[in-house]
Amino acid sequence: MNGRVIAQRRIVVAAGLATVAGCGLIVPLVPDRLTNLFLEEGAVNARRFTPVQLDPQSEDSAGPQFVATGDLNGDGRMDVASAWNESKPIQLHFQRVDDEGVITFETISLAGDFPISIVAGVAVADMDQDGRNDVVVLVKDMGVFARCRQTGVFSDAEDTPAGAIIIYYGPDDPATSNNSFTWTDVQLSQSVTAGASPADARMPEAGGFTSMAIADMDGANGPDIVVAWNAAECEGAGNRIEFYTNPGTGTARQESAWAPFTVEVDAPPIKSVVTADVDRDGDLDIIATYPSARTSSVRWMRNPRIDVPDAFHLTDGTWKRGSIAVIAPGSDIVDVGDMDGDDIVDVVMRSSAGRLIMWFKGPERPTTAPVRFVPWQAFTVAEFITRTPEAISLGDIDQDGQLEIAASAQGALLWFDTFGGSTVYDQWEENLLIDDNPPTADLPAVTDPNVDRSEITENATFINAVKVVDLDGDGLMDILSTLDRRGISGLSNDAIIWYRNTGRE
Repeated sequence: MNGRVIAQRRIVVAAGLATVAGCGLIVPLVPDRLTNLFLEEGAVNARRFTPVQLDPQSEDSAGPQFVATGDLNGDGRMDVASAWNESKPIQLHFQRVDDEGVITFETISLAGDFPISIVAGVAVADMDQDGRNDVVVLVKDMGVFARCRQTGVFSDAEDTPAGAIIIYYGPDDPATSNNSFTWTDVQLSQSVTAGASPADARMPEAGGFTSMAIADMDGANGPDIVVAWNAAECEGAGNRIEFYTNPGTGTARQESAWAPFTVEVDAPPIKSVVTADVDRDGDLDIIATYPSARTSSVRWMRNPRIDVPDAFHLTDGTWKRGSIAVIAPGSDIVDVGDMDGDDIVDVVMRSSAGRLIMWFKGPERPTTAPVRFVPWQAFTVAEFITRTPEAISLGDIDQDGQLEIAASAQGALLWFDTFGGSTVYDQWEENLLIDDNPPTADLPAVTDPNVDRSEITENATFINAVKVVDLDGDGLMDILSTLDRRGISGLSNDAIIWYRNTGRE
């Protein structure tokens, strides 16, 4: 669909908000000519993208951490689910298009029986296979005393995060999806756990549950829930990767029916998990990062569901570990895609301590121990000089048939593409999209000296989530991001931003 947008400035936005009875707020979009709507100070490069705030500008939700997309009301349009760390933790943003093609977003906050204090992930998928999408939330801390899953007793430490997985099941009638009370929340009872205490409780990647992926791991009953869990001492065998097996349509809404299956146990601290068919055998494998690991800080676990004997793996029906990379400063989060067009899955990685983004070329025959332990070829996308990269996401942003990388770095949102005439194995070019910080004159560029210093500022905004997705269905890949303005205000300035791809060069 090719929707147009409504002209609306922040100072008069209240006049343009329409209250929908029992539903939420309709949020008008922003025209191309406004380039400073979401900034107290800073810069927006609106050459290709137009920034649009999805959540209501008049409502002061705060601490946005995650976004996920999918059709949440059965109208064929892409909607957005967002997870926050303060006030109204889970919101749904329904995309509306009127007869004239005007796009608006209606926002509701989900009601529920279970507290959510700190989130570690959100996803959209049809978990009970009823043809309607549901919302899955990985909760790092419910804000209550943590109960150890292994012993059933409560942790003595007050700062132990009480983790859980909550599924919000969509209503039987999709037309009522914009009513908060039609969504049914189910807390998976076996996911109620005690996590390792993080140094900074606001950081989703530290302590307790840190990452989640939704995928069909066992080939039965629909999507399962893969999690990285850094366990408290009372949980016994330590950090682990697990997936909660989907019990199927008839019992998916029963809280005790989802059982964890352990893929890896007693591991170093784990930050990120994603799924992909690394060995191209027809089932999904798991890729994970271990920032403090002394070896193999990026690994893949081979799914034994389709266990084809060959000369590169030991076939005995168990999950085997393979090395992808050994990064001395540590590896934090990953995304996957075919970076070089050879139809083999590659891995893109962000290192916080190393201040870099790299990608690893998937081999034709990826190996696992104990047969072979061979790291993948590594290529650097960007080395940051002063800032620390945060979120990454892959997608074909400029429609050239090649994946680009969207990334955030302490208030800046940018995307990387190869230089004209170069390959994905060479240096990548940085394109600044937004810098949400007060400007200073003496700081260097984000990643390289080719960027004007005036575009780079001190860090005040935390952008934990970036997602490349065609939100409006016009065939152009847009970018979604969170803006958690920790250095600017307490509650009033945070936002979920849709950077709408205009297609302009």
